[in-house]
Amino acid sequence: MPFETIFLDAGGTLVWPNLERVSETLRAYGIQVDAAALAASDPLVRRSLDEPHLIAAATDHRRGWNYFESVLVRAGVALTPAAQRALSRLEEYQRTTNLWESVPAFVAPALEELRRRGYKLVVVSNANGTVRRAFQRIGLFELVDIIVDSFPIQRRWELTA
Repeated sequence: MPFETIFLDAGGTLVWPNLERVSETLRAYGIQVDAAALAASDPLVRRSLDEPHLIAAATDHRRGWNYFESVLVRAGVALTPAAQRALSRLEEYQRTTNLWESVPAFVAPALEELRRRGYKLVVVSNANGTVRRAFQRIGLFELVDIIVDSFPIQRRWELTA
């Protein structure tokens, strides 16, 4: 039986962290590191953090910041108080806007081709509730059929008499 739907992860698959923004934020705190140096660290850090014992030992949120701290260290940036303040600023951007906003050049053509072939595309993410808005902002929203962001939905329960 042929399959009709393809499920894709958002962060690290369709969108990557905006390392230019990371570099600029660090620069605002007096730390000079090139986005290319951060990008060179990225695949090595991703692989080093993809260990079952590390995954089990931290929440999704903490793993995200372990990633950024490790990218900085591997790129030669000490985790000084200034670097921690920069990371806090980036964390606020992530919370409100989504730092995973760089779209690799191959993503849109690949999604377009998959849709041309008739597949339904579902994005599943363990993000923080900002994936839909981020995909609208960066031009990927129209290329997928459904976005599922595992962020807990806040509900208000009312009792009626």
